Amino acid sequence: MRRIALFIVGFLFFVNLSKAEDIWTEDFSTYVENTGIDGTGNLGDYPASVSKWTLDSTNSDLVDTDDYMKTVSGVMEGRDVGGATIWLSESIDISSYTGVSFSLVASESGDLESSDYFNVEYKIDAGSFTLIENWSSLGDATHTLIGDKPDNEDWGTETVTQSSLSGNSLQIRVTMNNGADTEYLRLDDIMVSGTPLVNNPTSFLIQYITSDKMSLTWTQPSGTYDNVLIFGRSGSAVNYSPSGAGSAYNDANPVWSSSGTYDVDNKLLYSGTGTSVTITGLSVGTDYYFKAYAYSGSDWSSGTCDVNDVAEVQGTSDFAAAASIGNEQIRSKLDKLFRSTEYMVG
Repeated sequence: MRRIALFIVGFLFFVNLSKAEDIWTEDFSTYVENTGIDGTGNLGDYPASVSKWTLDSTNSDLVDTDDYMKTVSGVMEGRDVGGATIWLSESIDISSYTGVSFSLVASESGDLESSDYFNVEYKIDAGSFTLIENWSSLGDATHTLIGDKPDNEDWGTETVTQSSLSGNSLQIRVTMNNGADTEYLRLDDIMVSGTPLVNNPTSFLIQYITSDKMSLTWTQPSGTYDNVLIFGRSGSAVNYSPSGAGSAYNDANPVWSSSGTYDVDNKLLYSGTGTSVTITGLSVGTDYYFKAYAYSGSDWSSGTCDVNDVAEVQGTSDFAAAASIGNEQIRSKLDKLFRSTEYMVG
């Protein structure tokens, strides 16, 4: 019995875009004046109308209305808090981004002492908080910024940043401590940004298969990307991972024998922004594997997949079948009468 087996690795696109975008921001401009806490309790919009952050005064010594952490003129201000007083962001979803970074503006006024500090920490997923220590040599090993630096003067205004973060979630924690009514610590303009990943295609369609060719269609991934590249390999899975400038991959050809070859036997069959390709020149009795990458500039998707489910359809000639894209591999078995087809879909 003649048989052709075609293995198609699911199209899973994760692309780094060249331009970052804002993921989460807070500039304290939307709250009523004096939203926060003082020695008398909660103030203004806090906590009923505040969803993006919380305050913790467990270790503070807020005695009266002059001791507080609250919004003043559109910034979060700490005055004579008398102990570690915490501003904590909500859990920020960064799962759809790469190269995540954050920045915030820290400022002070008054005559701080070395015991007064402004700490910036962050946590990825369920990990522990990581301190940004000794920022610009204006802190020490246990603090981001401290009073009396530099040279017995105070640090004024600093933009504290952290880059190259990745994970599913991010939390930012700022801890202030000062001990006099004339000392002020301020937090403002918190911004989390990252390069968005391209979403998966929403559907995948085998348009038709014959004994020597097949046609694939897909829905373009959302987001910005330059091109989709499809590699194929006979006999076993594609084992080539493209890198560098995507524009250098300029020898794609859907005819198997005429396509560009990489790492001995990986074939570049398609490059473009379309939604279909017909691959020709396939041989009966050969297993074929196909894997797709997308790129933006020199940033590439990972293109990985798994197998975890089975479904069957019947047909007597050319056929069409659809499968949702996730982590999947589709295996098509055809006899010479095209009487049965088996799919493995994840």
